[in-house]
Amino acid sequence: MVLAANAVNAANPDILIFLGGMNSDTSVGPIARASNLGGGVVFNKTSFAYADKLVLELHAYENTATSCDSLESYLYQLGFDALNSTDPTVVNVMPVVMTEFGYSQDASGVDSIYATCLKSYLPSQQAGWLVWVLAGSYYIRSGIQDYDDTWGEARSKSDLLENLADFHLGILNHDWSDYRNVTVFKEGIAEMISASLS
Repeated sequence: MVLAANAVNAANPDILIFLGGMNSDTSVGPIARASNLGGGVVFNKTSFAYADKLVLELHAYENTATSCDSLESYLYQLGFDALNSTDPTVVNVMPVVMTEFGYSQDASGVDSIYATCLKSYLPSQQAGWLVWVLAGSYYIRSGIQDYDDTWGEARSKSDLLENLADFHLGILNHDWSDYRNVTVFKEGIAEMISASLS
């Protein structure tokens, strides 16, 4: 990542450089705390001449959270502690962007602890965020043309076809002509946008 970051900065010193998380992009905590990344290697942003251009990014799909407190604590340990300049365990204070999260675009999704907590937590932390996924369908995925974006993984092609109507994650409908669920969008993502911008 260091070689890639150096190359990106050399090509354009005016852009931000996002550093992805470990464990399938779900943890940047060791970077925030300058913990051993393996082999005695630790990350220290002061090693970079462009330290003010570095941003941490991670994904979070803890949609089984049982309380907002537990989800916030979990996110803090994953790397949102990098936003806390008053925490003495944080060595590398840096911006954090949750580059992937999402929930089913129905009442069960938008009313879940996961969704309601993120809706308040991310704006309160002044963290950036990107929702997965805007598109309601793919051109082709898993060998299936015009595959509707659904939550979870199918065990087989027949299982996938059977469950296309369940747990729709895409914010837009199947043909991208409108929101999948206007009420869910307004109560979830639209409110989160407003809170983040205020």
